[in-house]
Amino acid sequence: MVKIAIFGGSAVEGALDTEEGGWVERLRKELLSSGWRHRVYNLGVSGATSTDILKRFLVEAKARRPEVIIFSTGVNDSSYTIKTIKESKVRLSNFINNIEKLVELSKAFTDNIAFGGLPEVDERKTMPMAKGVYISNTRIKQYDRILKDLTKTLGVDYIDSPKFSPRDLADGLHPNAQGHKKIFRTVRDYLERKKLLDC
Repeated sequence: MVKIAIFGGSAVEGALDTEEGGWVERLRKELLSSGWRHRVYNLGVSGATSTDILKRFLVEAKARRPEVIIFSTGVNDSSYTIKTIKESKVRLSNFINNIEKLVELSKAFTDNIAFGGLPEVDERKTMPMAKGVYISNTRIKQYDRILKDLTKTLGVDYIDSPKFSPRDLADGLHPNAQGHKKIFRTVRDYLERKKLLDC
């Protein structure tokens, strides 16, 4: 039984996919129906940043002992409010430290570690969102560039985000069923390329 643990925020959790409960659930069903002996753990928590994931990572990972670990984090980190416009929710320096620490901790369980790239949003709906939170593509791209460079330096995988159009997003930020389907296909293709579905 190959265990796949997927950490992240609301997109991992499956928010706003009213058809099949999100891309992680789609992956779980696909593997189950195809007869692969894999167990997929959805460890997404709405609103989670890399700091939040780091705080709970060891407890979650020790309980499951995964052979494959996938992280989807960075968009929430990049958000800001008018009062904190010069600083994102998680500063870039802290984001870098968090990613480095997550990789270090993950390597105690497996060498099969990947980070999902950060998708762009529809700024017409995210500038601002509810409660005065702003999410901009400029900052997302900044965090994504850092993330991509870090994965190369740290020797782990980076999974390019699928390209979203406004029609793939339910509220400008969260993917709808169509958007979740795109992420599912991207992650499934990555697992196939890495031969992690042949175990």
